Amino acid sequence: MKRLKIVALTAVLGFFASTVINAQDVAEGEQIFKNNCAACHNTSDETLEGPGLKGISERRPLDWIVKWVHNPQAVLASGDKYANDLYKKFNQAQMTAYPSYSEDQIKSVIAYIDAQAAPVVAAPADGTAPAAAPAAGSENGGM
Repeated sequence: MKRLKIVALTAVLGFFASTVINAQDVAEGEQIFKNNCAACHNTSDETLEGPGLKGISERRPLDWIVKWVHNPQAVLASGDKYANDLYKKFNQAQMTAYPSYSEDQIKSVIAYIDAQAAPVVAAPADGTAPAAAPAAGSENGGM
């Protein structure tokens, strides 16, 4: 029983530690994004000078994003179809390279972008917790 309590406590502490780290990542990403990216990009799918970045972590793998942020011209020169299609779509506007950003800093920007897309559930006016959505298929008896 004592071992179970220790395991449970460790799991809870681990959850809170990861939440704090994630919040720190998002805050760092917000600062980097607003100082360097926001002039050309939105965190939504709305375009500015460049594409909206909502869902970028689903469209491209992290290693591609890191290479692109570090040296977009090299990615274009490599013949990467996705990069060249974007380049053509946005009137051959050249993205500024950010070779000094670490992979962790780039991950923090992605965390910030992803956090902007996360749905916000508003609490009911009476202060109770929001009602849970029915499970998929439950309206038809699960069929």
